[in-house]
Amino acid sequence: MFLRTWWSILLVGLCLTLTSCNAKQKSLDASSATSPEELVANVQASLQGMKAYSFRLDSALEIMAQGNEQNADSVYDVKIEKPDRWSIALESGIMGGSTFSDGSELTTYAPMLQKYSIEPLTAEWVPEGISGTGQGFMTLGAGGLAKVFMGEGLKNWMLEGVKNSEFVENQVIDGTTCRVAKFEQENGTQWELAVEIGPSPLVRRFTMHPDFSDPSYQNMGLPKDMKATLTLDFTDWKTDVKFGNDDFAFTPPPEAEQVDSLFSQLGGRPQVHPLVGEQAPAFSATDLNGEKVQLDQFAGEDVVILDFWATWCGPCVDALPIISKVARDFKEKHVTFYAVNVGESPERIQEFLTSENLDVPVLLDQETTLASLYQASGIPQTVIIDKEGRVQVVHVGFGGNMEEQLTQELEEILAGKDLATATLEEQEL
Repeated sequence: MFLRTWWSILLVGLCLTLTSCNAKQKSLDASSATSPEELVANVQASLQGMKAYSFRLDSALEIMAQGNEQNADSVYDVKIEKPDRWSIALESGIMGGSTFSDGSELTTYAPMLQKYSIEPLTAEWVPEGISGTGQGFMTLGAGGLAKVFMGEGLKNWMLEGVKNSEFVENQVIDGTTCRVAKFEQENGTQWELAVEIGPSPLVRRFTMHPDFSDPSYQNMGLPKDMKATLTLDFTDWKTDVKFGNDDFAFTPPPEAEQVDSLFSQLGGRPQVHPLVGEQAPAFSATDLNGEKVQLDQFAGEDVVILDFWATWCGPCVDALPIISKVARDFKEKHVTFYAVNVGESPERIQEFLTSENLDVPVLLDQETTLASLYQASGIPQTVIIDKEGRVQVVHVGFGGNMEEQLTQELEEILAGKDLATATLEEQEL
């Protein structure tokens, strides 16, 4: 899904940007590096030399596609104490999650799912969580990068696939002069690393520009004209911190539900969406015409399809006309469809619909309230609710057989078949 791609990009950025120094180490001043590769080596060495440190991470993703611009920002508060205590807390933003370790237990919290787990800390949790582009990594984002933040084996991994590198003009960031190295990878992605010049070579900024014309992106369903910039700003560095036990503790929000093993579910085989078989969360939203829409107005009358989407999401754009067509085919059989737009303005949505010649009913979710209620950790997400208000089907992502699949599911639901129970029973096998 689309968010997986961006958390994979974010992983690269985070690995490249963590750095500090220790007065007892040899000089790692950015100005002394004779090549960009040596600067990266200094990044690794300085990070490995620290025992306890903290920083603030501001992630800003800007996406341009099909004439529209979308921004996705997240803020993390990060505390690290080697060898095995950390707090990586998502303070704001809709992308990502948090993890906490007190040295013996791992707490994992996914705000979008409103679920958390507490499990024994083991060495194996790290590769399960951050390798590949699975659901767990997509959902947790920077929250799953504790070992990356600790600087274990970064140099070889960071420079893999780099074909060109050079120093470019210095930058002044927040009043601090930084040395800047520019890298180009074999897939065309370019990134820049800005490191403070001086005895404490702290990274101040990392910027990445993916090349979506590369064949590696062709099967992701992204718009052909898509461009993006990921900027990571590291501020408020503290490099010799005395932490207390409270610094690595997690207080669950009142609405959060504890589950047995959130992390293993996210990192393992695909799981049935937690809403399948449950009563659909009640909501009241506004459509593009300013009219109020409530779920309960369809109770006992209509099957309801909700498709969570955004104009910048390639798979969403591909899926939307297909879902709309299926819904139209079933309109006379009391099937109601709404495309729930996540995080965008009415003006942007209308411009997109006009340019694509689409006529679909849209509900606005600018504050991502509905996306949170329906635990849409990635988009597109398609939810089918029966006439009794029970969630029968949840699809995350877009597959080539969606038209046939949705058609069959609607026919079976309208015939009275309980798809949710069948799905849950199959999951238990």
